[in-house]
Amino acid sequence: MGPSDLPHLTIADVFADCCTGLYDPSPWVGEGWIGGIFLEGARFIWGRFRHVDATARRCSFYPDRAAELSALKSGGQYPFIDAYWGERAELVLDEGRRWQRTHFEPSDMVSFPLEDGSWLGRRSSPEAPSGGELVPGAWDHEHCRICQEKIGCGGVPDGFLSPPDAWVCEECYAGFVAPRSLAFISIANHGRVDSY
Repeated sequence: MGPSDLPHLTIADVFADCCTGLYDPSPWVGEGWIGGIFLEGARFIWGRFRHVDATARRCSFYPDRAAELSALKSGGQYPFIDAYWGERAELVLDEGRRWQRTHFEPSDMVSFPLEDGSWLGRRSSPEAPSGGELVPGAWDHEHCRICQEKIGCGGVPDGFLSPPDAWVCEECYAGFVAPRSLAFISIANHGRVDSY
């Protein structure tokens, strides 16, 4: 499955802040829902669907960055996706990412207290906010960005890493990342990965 197999948005008009058009039947369009329009070069324009008329399958799309509307043409048909699947599709289709088979090693974690008495942990890195408590070796696993398989302590020991912190399991790498396949997407079961 590739981007051309996704539902399409046929653009009627492009304005300064949005575009309007007709969309193929899809569970991914709703008032205010986040979506991404796929462009050649494995790039997405992210924004929100508005003014959705589900009966006529008409909507407006407001991109997060209005300047990106210049990439869309009236009469053009563009594949689109929702935010849940789109995050994974971007990862798989990004030809600039480099993946390396890697054995997961625990690292330090920074723990931050929350107002409700719970704690939030972040992997210790230069980008982590300051003010937390350092917990040596406590970042003991990651999850596959596609299927959520645990990689590290309590899960599979190895996965594929795209720096700085994107991990996929070996099965998802072989089935989706290496061949740049979107076969993990289920249009019928919105928000759930089918078994493969």
